[in-house]
Amino acid sequence: MFRKSARIIDSYLGYVTGKTLTAWLLMDFGGGLVRAIGGGYLASDDIEANERYGEDFVLRLVKVYGAERWPPVAGTSLEVLFEADSVRSAILGVAGPDDRLEDFLFDELTLEMDV
Repeated sequence: MFRKSARIIDSYLGYVTGKTLTAWLLMDFGGGLVRAIGGGYLASDDIEANERYGEDFVLRLVKVYGAERWPPVAGTSLEVLFEADSVRSAILGVAGPDDRLEDFLFDELTLEMDV
């Protein structure tokens, strides 16, 4: 897993397809490279599972950057976790600026939903 530090420059909190809560962070990696991370949602027929997933996704993003509120403060740095040794590869999750905070791997939340 490859890690690269980036700064939060924008954020979004809202609904996907009008029903599922989600969030994403727009991250600046420097050198003109900007990517959105997050935006995950569970495309399940189980409406309650979709709602739980969206809420948990947002809460875990808030926890990983060490805050107690949304939106995150622009300029806050996070470690973005990539599948391969390139910032253009698939994003697996995020790690906070403090080693005491637990990494948030997006697929782990999907597995926890058990649908």
